[in-house]
Amino acid sequence: MRQAIGCFGLVMSVGLVMGCGGAPKPATTAKGAAPPVVVAPAQVDMSPVAEPEGMIAIARFERPWTSANEVASWIGVPLQPQLLDHIEAGLSKELVLDAPLEAAVVLGPGVDEDATPRMVFSIGASTLEGARSLVSKATKAELHEVAPSVWLPTKEDPDGPNCGVSPALGKAPVRIVCGSNLVSVRDLIAFAGRGLPLTHLSSSALHIEFRPEPLRARFGTQLRAGKAMLLPMLLSSLKLRDPRFERPLSDLAQSLGDEVLDVVDDLDRINIDFDVSKAPDEARMRFGLQFRSKTSFTAQLSDSYTRSMRLPPAAWRELPADAMTRSWSAAGNAALWAKPAERVRALLDGLLATVDAKPALRDKVANAYANILKGQPVVVGASWPAADASKDPLKLGESASLIEEGPERWSAAFAATSQLLADKALRKVAETKLGLPAAFLLSFDKVNLPKLPPKAEAYRLRLDSSAMDWAKRVAPSQATPSEAPDGTKGKKAAPAGAQKGKAAKPVAPVELLLVLVPEGQKTWILMGSNPDSLRNRLTSLTSHKAPPARALPGFDDRPALSGTVMTVAALLRAMLQHPSTTGNSQLSPESVLATLPAHGETPLYCSLTAKALGTGSLIELGCTVPKAALTDMAVAVPVIAAQ
Repeated sequence: MRQAIGCFGLVMSVGLVMGCGGAPKPATTAKGAAPPVVVAPAQVDMSPVAEPEGMIAIARFERPWTSANEVASWIGVPLQPQLLDHIEAGLSKELVLDAPLEAAVVLGPGVDEDATPRMVFSIGASTLEGARSLVSKATKAELHEVAPSVWLPTKEDPDGPNCGVSPALGKAPVRIVCGSNLVSVRDLIAFAGRGLPLTHLSSSALHIEFRPEPLRARFGTQLRAGKAMLLPMLLSSLKLRDPRFERPLSDLAQSLGDEVLDVVDDLDRINIDFDVSKAPDEARMRFGLQFRSKTSFTAQLSDSYTRSMRLPPAAWRELPADAMTRSWSAAGNAALWAKPAERVRALLDGLLATVDAKPALRDKVANAYANILKGQPVVVGASWPAADASKDPLKLGESASLIEEGPERWSAAFAATSQLLADKALRKVAETKLGLPAAFLLSFDKVNLPKLPPKAEAYRLRLDSSAMDWAKRVAPSQATPSEAPDGTKGKKAAPAGAQKGKAAKPVAPVELLLVLVPEGQKTWILMGSNPDSLRNRLTSLTSHKAPPARALPGFDDRPALSGTVMTVAALLRAMLQHPSTTGNSQLSPESVLATLPAHGETPLYCSLTAKALGTGSLIELGCTVPKAALTDMAVAVPVIAAQ
């Protein structure tokens, strides 16, 4: 009897007919009464969703809490989940903190306004009810169920974000899906919950991927038609009226327009990756361009780079340890640069023709610069802060480059530039025909710099003091030479630093020295403001007696196209040279560096690599930031901001 009662209760509770200790008798219904209606519970759709057509961007931040906490711990501020509760109560418990943060951008299905991309991002949550509560509180929106367990706002918030809730596959059972408009969330919430979490992407902590194919298929024809119509209109609007310059400029513009369109056709995808590693503790970033074909010059260049990969040259390992930056680049494909070099030569020749330069001078200048572009030698370089900052008004410091070829190309380019800027007739034409003040014409003169090696050449680039004085006077008001600082016409601006009854302090001219020094079949080019310091720098470099920089495993021993190493100190000096960073503060780089845990001495390094991929190639820039460098930057930024 107990068995019969228990089975009957179970059957009634689940609404099923099932056997229990023998065959039951058929149920009977009162004569004339309608049979009972059994409503089956709504079934939640948990089937995987295919990727929608028109996907143009996709992103995933894998293990966001672990990665962020790792970096935060490096700078001494480890994160606690309870911090999230200050944003919204219960947030730390409701969110699945290490479920991926994901985003997708899909091109709209129509044209014009209908083609506006749909953009969503999603966050993992632990329960449906908790996620609904969080969304309602955070967005002040009322949600309604549009499908079993799928909730959307009842109306769109034009100020956004608009968020919905959906069951999900992957590492979180529920996903909060948000977008800038309700259409995006409505169209993509199913994919965000049951498709995007299953999409295979890079294993990096953060991966962002741009896919141009939908844009190419939708707008490729319009882009080519637009280029054909708009480029001639743009060139016509310049009103050059001189075919000697107008024609080469038009040819160059047309080739650049074709290059843009060809790159769009060749490009397969753009990838951005970020990762955090242990042993060693460092952050790594990569930016890659992946080509599917090689019609464009850019794709052909990338393809040629796959055959130019090499280890850093020996001269790279000999650069002094005291350099702020060190760099090197492999030899390029000189034949590939022949056509661009010819376009540059024609453009320079046409430009000089418009100011009535003599044919011989035009040829000398145009050919010299075209030859520089054609040459693609191995180059090694380094830079240092200026020995005397007071004599370095441009804040350029000192630099040295070792070019693995003879000095002929560079010597010809320097000589041609010097002759061009010294041509008095040309300067007069430029002033009258182009309206360019004489003071703004640079001089580039060959000078005698004592105690240089045989066959060395030195040039001085100079901007006249009158030009510097004028620029300093009008800079605060953006006035013209005939305007006062208050913008009124007819009166010249008061000289900078002038007070009533006192003469203004003259502004010193800006001078920069360039020194060309042959060394066998190689050539040094040094640049700086202080001749004595440049001579000492040259002696140090050519004698190879200065202590070399320490080796960087994983960088010095890997083939690449180019590499750059810089210290945190170099970055800080660059920042502190500009008033936009420090305002009127007299904060010196040395005072900031003294407060940093590693004193800005930790190197950051980047390299450019390329590899073949089927019919195309991948060119990738990768940068590594060690823990000590990141810690220094985290300390320096608040110190600078507080000034």
